[in-house]
Amino acid sequence: MASSFLSRWTGKGEQEEGAAGHLQASLPEADRPSSADAYPAGKRSGPPLVAWSASPSLEKLSRDFEEQMKAIEEARRYLEDRLSPFQRHLAKQRRSAEQSLKQLEARVRPLRQYLEGQEQNLGRVNQHLNSELRDQFDAFGHFLTDQQRILELATRYLDDQPRPIQRYLDEQQRTVELVYKEIEERLEPFARFLKEQQRILETIATPQVLEEFEALAGYMQERERAFERYSLSPDPRPADLFAELDEIYNKYKTAQTGAHRLMMKVLEQTRLSDERLRESLRPGPREMAEARQGDEPRSEG
Repeated sequence: MASSFLSRWTGKGEQEEGAAGHLQASLPEADRPSSADAYPAGKRSGPPLVAWSASPSLEKLSRDFEEQMKAIEEARRYLEDRLSPFQRHLAKQRRSAEQSLKQLEARVRPLRQYLEGQEQNLGRVNQHLNSELRDQFDAFGHFLTDQQRILELATRYLDDQPRPIQRYLDEQQRTVELVYKEIEERLEPFARFLKEQQRILETIATPQVLEEFEALAGYMQERERAFERYSLSPDPRPADLFAELDEIYNKYKTAQTGAHRLMMKVLEQTRLSDERLRESLRPGPREMAEARQGDEPRSEG
């Protein structure tokens, strides 16, 4: 599963990298999250930052991944246990065939040397037979031609000697391939299931999804900084906080398109959350009356 899905999801594909910033590119330059503050997936050199136990949804995803990896590992172990005897069989057959070929070569070597010597002798005799001698010893010339043909047949015979063993070894390989083929056919539904999983994973690594997640990360980052400034302020003013949150909301609401359904859900959810916080921080009647009394000038007695 590695591959195209991971390269796209981690932002290593050039085409996806270009498309991932499209939504944020539609924002004013001054409003875009800086590269140092954004969350560029797949470009971290340290350990993963996701705490899978932090959320029931993440925990379920983690369990699902572990179960799938266990299933694949069990399938691999199953194949290793079932197929290792056949691989050992082929390895032993190959070693036996190689040993047999070595012994055959040792027996054939003297015959090859004899044939090579005879061919050299024929070559020297043919060189000495000029045209005049060839006409004079016409019958001998035919004899030499017959000898040459016999030597060629003998050489071809020796060349053919290892072929039965090689053919036998090939047949053993094809026989074991029948077993491998049977296993492959039995596991074909499992392989098809894995391919379907890969296809599903690819759907969350499309340029549109990457673009939306990148924009969501930027949106959360801006809200995070706004609330951090509010929490660290020596004189926190809720009105200033909500004014900044409203500005961030409107900026991303304007930039998002109809294709970004998740972005729209997150925007509305954070909007509701902000309204609840605004309402809870709003002073009640008693606090407002006390604030007015504190603002009234004191009369001199």
